[in-house]
Amino acid sequence: MSKVDGIFSILPRFEGEGSLELFLNNESLVVLDGLKYAKQGGVHISGASALARVTTLAGTTLGNSTLAYVTGSAGRYEGTFSVITSLVEGTEYVLKVSAISSGNTIGFWQHRLIATYRRD
Repeated sequence: MSKVDGIFSILPRFEGEGSLELFLNNESLVVLDGLKYAKQGGVHISGASALARVTTLAGTTLGNSTLAYVTGSAGRYEGTFSVITSLVEGTEYVLKVSAISSGNTIGFWQHRLIATYRRD
């Protein structure tokens, strides 16, 4: 079991449901929700910093976002990716999210995303 728990999603910046798709020609909101210490009774973490980046499968970084703690939340961090113009429809990318506290990485998530146009 890891020391921290959390759930993340990537969303269209202004509307829409959670997804593991990366929408072309859209800003995207990245959410790390419920960041907490698993071994300390589930205490939510409010003092960490969180970073997200989109990379190619080969590891080239295409976009970065700093996720800020949402004041008064239960371990929720949010950040925005600007439009990443180099995305290609149907191509797979990797979203990497790190939670950092006192200079140490306390959590790391990595998921593959597919670049696509938003549907109606």
